[in-house]
Amino acid sequence: MLLFFAFLLGISLAQRPSNASTCDYYAQSLYGASNSQTQYQLVQHIVALAFGGAPSSDTNIPSDITGILNPGTFQGLSVDLAPWFNGMIDSTNLNDQAVGINWLDDGGLDPLHSYLNGSTSNVMLTNTTNQYRLFAHFFGAFSNIFGCSDPPAQPPSSSGSSSSLSLAYVHKYMNLNYTDLGYFINQLSMATTKYGFSDQDSQTLNTDLNGLYNVRCAPPVTEHSTQGPQLLSLCQADTCPLAVPDADCAAYVNLTANGIVAGVSSSQGSTGTPTPFIPTTISFTSAPTSSASTEPTSTATHSSTTSSKATLSPGAFAGIAIGGAAVLLAAVVALVFLLRRRRPVQQMSYPTAPMSLASPPGEQKFPPFTSQLPSPPLDQSFASFTSPTLSPTIAEMDSTHEGNAGGWL
Repeated sequence: MLLFFAFLLGISLAQRPSNASTCDYYAQSLYGASNSQTQYQLVQHIVALAFGGAPSSDTNIPSDITGILNPGTFQGLSVDLAPWFNGMIDSTNLNDQAVGINWLDDGGLDPLHSYLNGSTSNVMLTNTTNQYRLFAHFFGAFSNIFGCSDPPAQPPSSSGSSSSLSLAYVHKYMNLNYTDLGYFINQLSMATTKYGFSDQDSQTLNTDLNGLYNVRCAPPVTEHSTQGPQLLSLCQADTCPLAVPDADCAAYVNLTANGIVAGVSSSQGSTGTPTPFIPTTISFTSAPTSSASTEPTSTATHSSTTSSKATLSPGAFAGIAIGGAAVLLAAVVALVFLLRRRRPVQQMSYPTAPMSLASPPGEQKFPPFTSQLPSPPLDQSFASFTSPTLSPTIAEMDSTHEGNAGGWL
């Protein structure tokens, strides 16, 4: 055992070539070859240790690798992610409904520890269980994250399709905060160092995963051309740090199973401050029917395909409102003019007021009109959000985890 860990130490001190992925390089270094079998063994070891923690009989693994499925700490705060996996809370997104599902129905930690202590040659799970589906997903996902050149195929989804569900959609009802995901990512990155990853590669993995997934309102990213833009923010609690330099909270309003709806996203630029999702266009037909949809439609996708429809922007509505007010004012002036012609001329006094620059000199002035309704206050729901700094302060904000979140898909 000591020789094995000495060998791992030697691997970690070696410099990985820039043209070699972490998966291929460490599979070659650890097992003497890089192929589908050795790459799968590497990923299984890392995932099993990250989720299960060290078996009770193994004293060579640091105590801070407690395992994602076990209680632990992150930045001094207690974390327990087990309820997301064992169905204790309704967190799994099933057809856009939050339900509680036990994803550990095939032995929980036992098959992970049996593999880690060498009792089995693979993580042995029955292919009809939720736990098999969960870990088959993890093995495939992390094979791609580590850059394996020959990753395992992803298991079919519940609908029978082999395509992956949108990550943001899957995590929609989990309400994960910075501490939850920070603990998850920390356990994974620490587990990689036990299977040869250099400290630099492990830290790079940690930084990249936090930057991609442990922020709020990250703009859509196209990882695979066949999938289109995908939303990757798994940290969706209000206390999560906002993605910088760009944030796109509008894109997370209407999450779909396979990605995002075209035209929903409206990137907020480089300010890092999101604005509420407000429809910028309203579509209508010249002959609306009772069955016509009243939902807002994006100009980018709508105007190019339907020439019989028109769109009105907020500026257009403002113009209509001003024009309407002008017409109303003209009607009032005309009415007063007619009444004055039908009645004897009377001496009337008007309050003294500065002459309007819009009126010709000498023109009779009418008293100024005043609104009968007070101006509504500004809608406070449109207040800007600010991004907390990635620091222990965020973890302190997350010390009280609220909301009905749960299950991991």
